[in-house]
Order: sequence, then structure tokens, then C-alpha cells
Amino acid sequence: MGFVNYNETCKTYDKTRGSVGIEFIIGTLVMSDVPISKQVILDAGCGTGKFIECLIDMVGEVHGLDINENMLSQIMKKCPENRNLHLKIGSMANMPYPERTFDAVLINQALQHIDTERNGRFYQIEGTFNEVHRVLKSNGNFVLNLSLPHQLPWGFWWMFFMPYAMEELHKRTPTTERIEFMLEEAGFELISMASMITPPSQGEYYFEPNNMFSQEFRDGDSAWSLLSDDELGEVLQRIQKLCETGEIHQFINSKEQIRKQIGQSVSFHAQKDTR
Repeated sequence: MGFVNYNETCKTYDKTRGSVGIEFIIGTLVMSDVPISKQVILDAGCGTGKFIECLIDMVGEVHGLDINENMLSQIMKKCPENRNLHLKIGSMANMPYPERTFDAVLINQALQHIDTERNGRFYQIEGTFNEVHRVLKSNGNFVLNLSLPHQLPWGFWWMFFMPYAMEELHKRTPTTERIEFMLEEAGFELISMASMITPPSQGEYYFEPNNMFSQEFRDGDSAWSLLSDDELGEVLQRIQKLCETGEIHQFINSKEQIRKQIGQSVSFHAQKDTR
């Protein structure tokens, strides 16, 4: 189950989030045997449609799936009356589509909302990968992007002050090795993977510590929703102290050196194995 109430945050969700990994996605689609202009794409867990916006004029059809109706309503505002766009409410673990419907399926920064590790397994994620395999056409492409456990403390400098949230996200996020195993078990061949060594997904907002005191900024990063009111107050107090002593930018820069090496997220390209 998800841990964020997007009914309100969806209204400002896009303001502090970029489309990290879009070049990786487009590169994957271009390599397909099917011309990109003919491809039928599913963005599962599409949120407010950041990636749909980027792709809608490139491909034949874009389908968006999300469990939150208010998220989907934001897409309709951006892309009104677009015949290439088809939206549905539903779960990634039980997709409301027939077998072999899509040339490609995308899941961007959504896996952490659907599962928590139990007995060494991520049952909902395993089910999601099986569903992706089911709805893909033969040799269809699956592109997955997520922040891995080793990236959390370095790719998002404020996570240093949020040990509880980081611990909880670790429980919700498989390692690289686990993802590779689950993909293979679901019937995929892993083609490539790449750390997104790009500017932060939050853009210049990332480097301004005063943004941490903005609800609008925090709404763009689901980790903040894992904090209680008391925990949030403590985190902001610690950041405020570093701001007052003038040490905050030195602290951010120290984290930034690592972020530039490992990135904030990793993208995986897997192909439906038809052997």
C-alpha cells in the first residue's frame, strides 16, 4: 500500500520534480523493432504525467495507470482532448489490460509505494513484474527507474536528518541484485542499467536549504510524508541550526560530491524473454 496522500499534494507535485531518466527511456524506445511513432506505451504509476508529457507527441499511444484519480486529473489538465492519451485508475499489481497490449511499459519512481519487504521477498513488486510481462507484446521493453538503498543518504542530502524515513524506504526498496533476480524470475532479460548521473530531479530547488521549510517542496518528495509532526519539527530544527551557523552549504556540497558519482536513481531496461 502507498504511504502518501496525493489528493492534495498532486496540485503542486510537478513544481519541484523533473523527468529524470527520460533520455534513457527514449533511447530504449528508439532501439525497438517497432518505430517509435507506432508504439503503444504504458506508464504504470504515472502520477501527474511528467513522462507522459514528454512522450505523447513521439509515440502512437500513451496509456497512463495510477491508483489515484486526482493524479490522473492533473494529466487531463495538461493534455486535454488528446486522442493519443488513455488513462485508467488501477493497481500496477493487477493491471486492467489484456495480454500482449503494449510495446513498452514504464515504471518511474513508483515501486516504493506498493510494497514492504516481508520474509526476504517483495511480493507486490514480484506481482507487478509478472503483470508487466503479461501485458507486454513479444520482445516488449520494460523501463524501470527507482532510487536504490545506497543512493538515499547521498542522493538526497536532507535524508541524513531523517533516519526513520530512510530506514522505512530501505524496507520498501529492493537492491540491484534483488531487482535483477525478480526480473529474471518474471521472464525478463536485463539488457542494460545506468545510474542517472544528472542534475538533481529537484533542479535548483535542491541546493536551497530554505526550501525544506516549504510544504510545497516537501510535497514533491514522498520521504517527508513518513515523518510524524514531531519528527518533522526535529528535522527542520536541525537544518535551521546549520543554516544559522553557516555550515549548511558546506554540508550539502559534501553530499553533492558523492551524488555526482552515484546519482539519485538507477534506470533498468529489460526485455520480455520469449525463449
